[in-house]
Amino acid sequence: MDITIQRALDAPFELINERLLRRLDSGFENAHERTSVVEYALDGRIVHRSAHVRLKEWPDGFNGLLGTVRPQGFTPSDLDPERLKLRHLPRGFRFANTQAFCTQAKADLMNGLHAFGTTVVRAGTTKDSYKAALYLASASRGAGDTVYSATGEVSGSGYSAGGVAVTTGTGPSTSGTTAFFTPSASIVYTTVTLATAFDAMGFYNDTSSTKLMVAIFTFGSQTVTAGTFTLTMPTNDASNALIRIA
Repeated sequence: MDITIQRALDAPFELINERLLRRLDSGFENAHERTSVVEYALDGRIVHRSAHVRLKEWPDGFNGLLGTVRPQGFTPSDLDPERLKLRHLPRGFRFANTQAFCTQAKADLMNGLHAFGTTVVRAGTTKDSYKAALYLASASRGAGDTVYSATGEVSGSGYSAGGVAVTTGTGPSTSGTTAFFTPSASIVYTTVTLATAFDAMGFYNDTSSTKLMVAIFTFGSQTVTAGTFTLTMPTNDASNALIRIA
């Protein structure tokens, strides 16, 4: 099988047979996330790196919004790309990015400025479109964010500013007294090189004229080399959905 590699940060992508490379697998799992990393080395240098983070819990910050809320999201751990393994940071470690459901987004949601499914008449009845942007570990994104910002966003081969579209094929549902919503597909950044460590994703409304920010998710610090970074969504039900309001 051929693997996409990049021999240097400014070098073009190329394909090489997997048998010519040394593969290294690593991973980490706790109550909040499950992360797996696949790396390929050529002549002692990492030339391909893909990371896959599976969501388990949403960030703190929903409590007090229409009752008790139990959403889903990421939690910080740490990835040391030089040591080629994942490790959990000690309790109490402070991150530059703060995981949270954005304070202004709570008001925006109550004012009808976000629509994950078909809504009442505004400019129309179609649902809004959402995008996911990645942010550097040093970006200091958090609950104070109100709109999408390119400040601190990752950059690199194959990555477009503003991130990628989020698939919202299934609108909000209810079960018992719980309303819930989950994007209907994984969020995937395909064939990218992101050499500077990143540990956050900003989920924002791409339909709104100001690109209203909904939430910031943090996860284990990552780098990717000529590889794919994937965020997998949880099961869309009242117990596990990405967003749950009970």
